[in-house]
Amino acid sequence: MFYTITLAGFIGLGTVMGTVLTYFFVLFCPALHLGWQLYRFNVGDAQGCLRLFRSNQYTGLLFFAVLMSLHL
Repeated sequence: MFYTITLAGFIGLGTVMGTVLTYFFVLFCPALHLGWQLYRFNVGDAQGCLRLFRSNQYTGLLFFAVLMSLHL
């Protein structure tokens, strides 16, 4: 649910700011990463959950790249 709200917010931001197609192309990368996290999530696998938690640093980096693409 929170992943959907986050992506909807970034899509809304891009729409309101009238960005070019590059923004939405770059936004596809963190969306794909979040989808991968949801696919790999297993409550019973503690090590896997830790790995996914640690991969959130890359999620933040990808969203940072999305925000920086606004300045292209």
